[in-house]
Amino acid sequence: MPARRRGLLRPGRNATATADHTVALMMAAARRVPATHADLAAGTWRGDYYMFEKIGPELEGSTVGIIGYGAIGSRVARILRGFGAQVLVANPYVRADDVSPAEVTDLADLMRRSTFVTVHARATPQTEGLISRQLIDLMPGGRRAGQLCPRVPRRL
Repeated sequence: MPARRRGLLRPGRNATATADHTVALMMAAARRVPATHADLAAGTWRGDYYMFEKIGPELEGSTVGIIGYGAIGSRVARILRGFGAQVLVANPYVRADDVSPAEVTDLADLMRRSTFVTVHARATPQTEGLISRQLIDLMPGGRRAGQLCPRVPRRL
């Protein structure tokens, strides 16, 4: 019996935890936490990881693109605004006044302008293939951004 009929599916119930985790992963990636942890676990100390020029972008002052502005995406936006990030939203179902003070834009513009991008659109036939290598290449850093997720197929 499907979870919805049994009353087990509660859309949005874990939206806050998911949004928190999303921002935590952004910070971990920006500060290279997995790489520094792996080096430390292997017994290597690299002081250069902690030099200001090499620690990665800060959320404050960064532009973060959010694809999908439902229960999770809207919470991610609220958290990021608290960090002082500029938030862009690509979602065909929202208007500018729905996301204020974030900015609604199209997907290509969001990719061009964003330091970070997070996807919270539902998996539907319409969103299949939404993110392509070509879109990732539009990001600041272009191919370097694509290297952060090297397993991205030609279409997600």
